[in-house]
Amino acid sequence: MIHRIRIGLPIKFILLISVIIILTSLTLTWYFIRIQDRQMRTTLENRCSFLAQNMAYNSEFGVMTDNKQFLMKLMSGLLNEEDVVYGLIYNAKGQILASATTGLFWKSDFRHTISTAPVITQYSTETKEPIFEVTFPIIAKHMVGIREEIGFLADMPAESREEIVGAARVAVSLSRLTKESTQLKKIVLLITAGVVLFGIILAAFLIRIIVRPIRQLVLGTQKIAAGDLDYAVTIPPGDEIGDLADSFNRMAQDIKTSVRELSDEKENLLHLKLALEQRTNELEETLLKIQNIQGELLRSEKFATIGKLAASVAHELRNPLASLKNIAYYLKKSNALTDNKSIHMIELLAADVIRANKIVTDLLDYSRIRKLHKTTISTVDFLTKLLDPVVFSHKNLTIVRQFETFDIIIDPDRMTQVLINLINNAIEAMGENGHITISAIKKGSMFSIDIADRGCGMDQKTAAHIFEPLFTTKIKGLGLGLAIVKEIIDAHMGTISVESELGKGTTFTLLLPLTEPPGRGEKEGL
Repeated sequence: MIHRIRIGLPIKFILLISVIIILTSLTLTWYFIRIQDRQMRTTLENRCSFLAQNMAYNSEFGVMTDNKQFLMKLMSGLLNEEDVVYGLIYNAKGQILASATTGLFWKSDFRHTISTAPVITQYSTETKEPIFEVTFPIIAKHMVGIREEIGFLADMPAESREEIVGAARVAVSLSRLTKESTQLKKIVLLITAGVVLFGIILAAFLIRIIVRPIRQLVLGTQKIAAGDLDYAVTIPPGDEIGDLADSFNRMAQDIKTSVRELSDEKENLLHLKLALEQRTNELEETLLKIQNIQGELLRSEKFATIGKLAASVAHELRNPLASLKNIAYYLKKSNALTDNKSIHMIELLAADVIRANKIVTDLLDYSRIRKLHKTTISTVDFLTKLLDPVVFSHKNLTIVRQFETFDIIIDPDRMTQVLINLINNAIEAMGENGHITISAIKKGSMFSIDIADRGCGMDQKTAAHIFEPLFTTKIKGLGLGLAIVKEIIDAHMGTISVESELGKGTTFTLLLPLTEPPGRGEKEGL
């Protein structure tokens, strides 16, 4: 990416003014030198013409009388004039009557043509010195008048009465003019350079004075952009920049007022937002409480329904089931049935009676209101006493024990019911050759008991409903086992959670308080 070179405003102004000053100075200098050179040249030429004309007037008598001595005196006086190179006086035939020179030579074959008008020539000599030359005719006016009086020219026309009797030729050197012109150019150029330099310095000083308030305005905009709304530009009034600075300060104050008002509005909106969030949280808590109450009402309704059903079943089925159990036991022990099929049928009847009796017992356990009988017991003693019969009954089952030793306050019988239920579920999910890990860990004021198996696991949808009454994935049973487990854990002021993945196993986690919560006492509900 090409970055453009940034040129500041002062440099731009200085460059622009410098160019203008230089161009203007050079133009005026050229014009002045040209005018001065022309004036000096014109003055020299006029002087040369005057000398030639004066020489022609003064030499009229000498030419007419052919008085060369008189003419030479005129020539010697001519050389005393400044810049004169030579002077010549011709007669009417073009012959040189008198001459004077400073050392420069003219061509020997020169032939001058005499005319009634002055002749001006300019050339360089053999020494390469520039020369300006004027030739002026010598007219004998007075002599024409005498001849008229005598009568010699009485019959001549009026226009022929003047006679050209010769010519005066004067040449001046242009060397001094050239030197003075060169010196003048040097002086003017030096003065021009000084004027240009002084103009640039003055322009820089003036631009600095002009740009300084602009820089203060730029600094003010940067301060305000950075958030410093109290910054004020200090530029004295009196011109347009001062008015601009005053407008800038008023704008900054207006922005500050607007920002303060916006900040107040933002703060009010923030307070309103916090109030709304607090109110929303309160409403959410209220809604959660309502949902919990609804859940409790539904559970109470289920509880009441199951209680009524359990009471009805208990009255209607307990006695028939007991009779069927006794009959099956009697027939099996009395050896009244001899064929294997009859014996097998009696065994099936006894097993179904036991299963039906368990269902009735679960219904009664879920619906009965019973107080917990808590006691302090060591985790190692409690879990060892609980697991020994399980290990004895299931020889091929592997149980890994990870216990920390600490005391807990629980109802041993109800907690045993919980753990046996979870262990039996794990055995059903794995089979007799399964692997179960049971751990007890202290976590601050709480402790946890984990039961992890490597069974078939369950999906998330099933895991979300397993603690609901009457929900089951088994062909047999009413789905009250895990509901009873949850009721017992709730009665202990604890929680139960499950993590499961299909094909990898399931882990149940019981989180219970180490001590009795203050002011709660024993929860009645089981």
